[in-house]
Amino acid sequence: MMKNPAIPVFIWQRSKYSAITVPGFSLISQEPFTEREIDINAIHSKTSKQGIATIDISFNTKGKAELTSVIDKLRQIDSIIDIERTTG
Repeated sequence: MMKNPAIPVFIWQRSKYSAITVPGFSLISQEPFTEREIDINAIHSKTSKQGIATIDISFNTKGKAELTSVIDKLRQIDSIIDIERTTG
């Protein structure tokens, strides 16, 4: 069965990252996705008593290169401590 090149193939991804909470962090952390026109399917965050936020985010990418691009952009945000790919 041949793939139709006109129909994009998306790969479901799930990543988790930890960050020091700062004002406006939720907007800053979503910027890498909006720049690449990646829809976020789900997002869940919680903050510890020490002020460390853990954000669990689900989204679709067009492949490994796009995922790598998003992760590289997230790593440039000063308050992000760690990023891990949990599923996909």
